[in-house]
Amino acid sequence: MQKRMPVRKDREGVSPVIATILMVAITVVLAAVLYVMVSGLISGPGTSKPQVTTSQTGYGCSLSASPRKCEAAIASASPAADLGQYKVTLFVNGTQTGTAQPLTTSAITLGTYTFRYTDVGGNGKLKGGDIMKLTTVVPSTTYKLVFLWTQDSSQVFDVTLQT
Repeated sequence: MQKRMPVRKDREGVSPVIATILMVAITVVLAAVLYVMVSGLISGPGTSKPQVTTSQTGYGCSLSASPRKCEAAIASASPAADLGQYKVTLFVNGTQTGTAQPLTTSAITLGTYTFRYTDVGGNGKLKGGDIMKLTTVVPSTTYKLVFLWTQDSSQVFDVTLQT
């Protein structure tokens, strides 16, 4: 035979004051989470700007070659990102030569200069070992290649070459 528990008639559950406080607290927390998601404070994977370093060891400018050119290499990029995530622009003696152009492995015209990016390994990502060349350079000039992150137009890195 089972024992029956008596049903108490004086139980009311959660008091109305506690229930109201809980509802307000839950609403505030949900509003805060929604605000953070909409304002971009939480970023999804792959949206962070990479850290890129360059190497000019073994590279530089050659004025005796034809065409005259300057070269540099990417030392490291963490994480490696698609070339389409970058734009490149050129400053000659501190003056920008036109607008930033999307980074591709094709020749890019930056003012009167030609820029070529060589994707070593051909995987379509900016990574360590890739090579940059700027041709038709002139003597006694400072060239600064600036790479921009397309998502926020901020500068990722730059390379200064002196002829």
